[in-house]
Amino acid sequence: MRPYRHTSKLLSLSFAFLLAGLFGCSPASEGEQTAAETSDNAPAAAPAQGGTATAPAVPQGQPGAAAPGQAPAAGPEMAPEKIPAVVARVNGQEIKKEDLVTEAQRMQMQVSVGMGRRMPATQDFYRKVLDNLIAQKLLLDDAKAKGITANEDEVKTQITELRSRLGEDGFKKALDGEKMTEQDLLQELRENSIVKKYLQSTIKEAPVSDQAAKAFYDQNQQQMKRPEQAHLRHILVRVPEGATPEQKQQARAKADGVLARVKAGEDFAKLAQENSDDPSSKERGGDLSWVTPGQTVESFEKAAFALKPNEVSPVVESRFGYHIIQLLEHRPAGVLPFEQVKDRIGAVLKDKQTSEAVRAHVQTLRTKAKVETFI
Repeated sequence: MRPYRHTSKLLSLSFAFLLAGLFGCSPASEGEQTAAETSDNAPAAAPAQGGTATAPAVPQGQPGAAAPGQAPAAGPEMAPEKIPAVVARVNGQEIKKEDLVTEAQRMQMQVSVGMGRRMPATQDFYRKVLDNLIAQKLLLDDAKAKGITANEDEVKTQITELRSRLGEDGFKKALDGEKMTEQDLLQELRENSIVKKYLQSTIKEAPVSDQAAKAFYDQNQQQMKRPEQAHLRHILVRVPEGATPEQKQQARAKADGVLARVKAGEDFAKLAQENSDDPSSKERGGDLSWVTPGQTVESFEKAAFALKPNEVSPVVESRFGYHIIQLLEHRPAGVLPFEQVKDRIGAVLKDKQTSEAVRAHVQTLRTKAKVETFI
């Protein structure tokens, strides 16, 4: 096994936080909810404009998400063949070209998600990724020097969860895709566990005061805006693409019949479970959660946002078929109150403090180590 290995894409743990700020985005923000979403705002399943049945998450900034910041300096991309076989030595241990290229590709993907654009693989970009690899090595070496060992129970649990999530065939394919054996993966999991324990014991977290959270809130009002939202449920009678006039007529007749039952006082949720052709919402009684303007096709949106709470629409036609829509709650556009986002802001500020503390600690380790770089 090489003295140094890249962090596998199989692993959820990563050291990407060390690059936060360097690339003008927060790698940790992937998949997190937005500022305008509260805890009850699950992504809605609705007739989305893109033609699928799932509407995207609310496209607003989250509290604390870094605005597009200073990216690595512009310049020509660096061809991988121009990268030397050994890109760095840390206390005599080599970091190989293949490790750098693999980590750079992973980071490009992560940054593109956070920033919505591709990060050019310039020499400056590669140098920043290399700094991250060096930081990983320094942290691991210092942790081992202090006698910190992996939490074997945690490692076993992670392996079990990976197998369960991917399935046995998927697990093996993922390993093959990474050109790893299971033993290689176990080794990386152990190393991640060691560094995690090391950072928990080394980096002392300071609490974030309400005053600091409020100051951030006041200075970032644009990020605290919430668009107009409607909590909806619907019953869809689907019309297949290329349907004949007879098929459309049958679907419309079914929708009219279901609407009549709703108006007669039958339970909307039960009718949705029994009659809706939207598989993503029918088991929830047709509940779409919170939907914002622009998420759904025009005819659906126009009808939905014209309703009053608890009101049911007439049959609405879209390219998906016929809908019966009910508005459960409505929220006007506005700025989220501080109390509603205080905890989220505090968590983001705490993450930022930790990230800065880790970078400072890495810099201290680097000044004590012999680090040679060759790009």
